[in-house]
Amino acid sequence: MCELGEKLREARERRGLSLGEAARQLALKAEVLEALEECRFERLPEPALARGYLRRYALLLGLDPGPLLALYPSAPSLPPPAPPRPPERHQKADPQKIIIEYDTTCSLSRVYVELCCVFYHTVCI
Repeated sequence: MCELGEKLREARERRGLSLGEAARQLALKAEVLEALEECRFERLPEPALARGYLRRYALLLGLDPGPLLALYPSAPSLPPPAPPRPPERHQKADPQKIIIEYDTTCSLSRVYVELCCVFYHTVCI
């Protein structure tokens, strides 16, 4: 357990509150407060929300939120994001291999087919 979690747990126990009671008063899930007390920051939502929850929890416990917020890590220990994939290269379609079917009763289908023919540089029938 980290210093932040210890301070929160000790203050909650001094006030005689259970995690469930504190969670009800803050309208949060008990798992959120438990994650704060156990310093399991990866189980918390995005940092802006988690810092807000920490501030409210500290005020409920009669603690100054400033020093506790300073103990909250600026970036939780999450795995690094995957590197971006290179863009896929599109090959130009072979006009000889394009088969376009459409509903002859629908004028929008005909417009779509004509646009496809213009895009693929092929002849529409």
